[in-house]
Amino acid sequence: RRPEYEVKARASEGPHLVGGHADLTVSAQYFAGGALASAETNWSVSANPGSYSPPGHDGYTFGRWRPWWDFMWGGRGGPSTPYTPPQNLTGRTDAAGEHHLRVDFVKVTPIEATSLHAEATVTDVNRQAWTASTDLLVHPASLYVGLKSERLFVQQGEPLNVDAIVADIDGKQVTGHEIVVRAERLAWEQVGSDWKEVPKDAQDCRKSSTAGPQRCSFIPKAGGTYRITASITDDKGRPNESQLTLWVAGGEQPPARNVEQEQVQLIPDKQDYAGGESAKLLVLAPFAPAEGVLTLRREGLVSTRRFTMKTSSTTLEVPIDAALAPGVQVQVDLVGSAPRLKDGKPDPALPRRPAYASGQLSLAVPPRARTLNLYLKPGAEKLEPGGST
Repeated sequence: RRPEYEVKARASEGPHLVGGHADLTVSAQYFAGGALASAETNWSVSANPGSYSPPGHDGYTFGRWRPWWDFMWGGRGGPSTPYTPPQNLTGRTDAAGEHHLRVDFVKVTPIEATSLHAEATVTDVNRQAWTASTDLLVHPASLYVGLKSERLFVQQGEPLNVDAIVADIDGKQVTGHEIVVRAERLAWEQVGSDWKEVPKDAQDCRKSSTAGPQRCSFIPKAGGTYRITASITDDKGRPNESQLTLWVAGGEQPPARNVEQEQVQLIPDKQDYAGGESAKLLVLAPFAPAEGVLTLRREGLVSTRRFTMKTSSTTLEVPIDAALAPGVQVQVDLVGSAPRLKDGKPDPALPRRPAYASGQLSLAVPPRARTLNLYLKPGAEKLEPGGST
């Protein structure tokens, strides 16, 4: 039916932090005038992972880092967030056509900025229902810790260098707070019937925040995926964390039981490239040895190159030409053999099975070869009183 009333939802002004609360209000008003009083109101409030970066600190990761090239990161061994069902509440509007809901922020799990989505459905006497929603961001603490690494992956024997800073919500750097940075290697182990990543070889680095970045250097003991976690607490004892994922050439991938296409993980060393540069790609294969083909595509086939992998990881260089702007698609296809499994574990006594895998990655090549520089010069250094502009 044609709506007879409108519904609006709003939240109290932030910032909202753990330990505080927010007031949510839904208002129902007839188009002809007057409030929709004593109307049934149903609230549905849900929490989802959010993101927040204090301004002025480009290049630093606040919260949990997610690779820009992989939308399936949570399903490929990356950090995932458990599902939390929404909370539902019922009430009735007051004489002014409003219903108020107080939301207390007890904690956030995991410890990161969390997005709160609230929907309110108001139903009139004719059983006509309309819904309005509002969103707000909940901060774990009044301080954030940021992480930055110049390289996403290194070769075996090279250190993992990570810079850390502490800033408040407005972006002002804060000094005198302890930063605990932990590096853990994520090793694949069989837990029950599933293969899971288990943290190994933990290394801790403690620093006190200053006006500039504090560097922690870790010496990896083996190749693989490394999770870097930085932790701080604000003046009220509320914790906050940031996570960064780095890679060291080498390491093993979980074995597969069946002969099916497996996943090749490609990690670039930069987010974008300019003409004349070379993109370095870390190739993590689920089996070795393997024969591979590197394919470049941009509006058709650009080039192909064959290579050999003797171990489960290798580094490939891809020359970037300015003509590839605004981007080029990289694909790696591997064929080889993998050990067969017995009771879920590789058995070297059994003959090896055939294996094949593939992976794709998009490399951004911004069109920076042609740029327009624009400079503005005022007609006068200052305006005189009574003058015109």
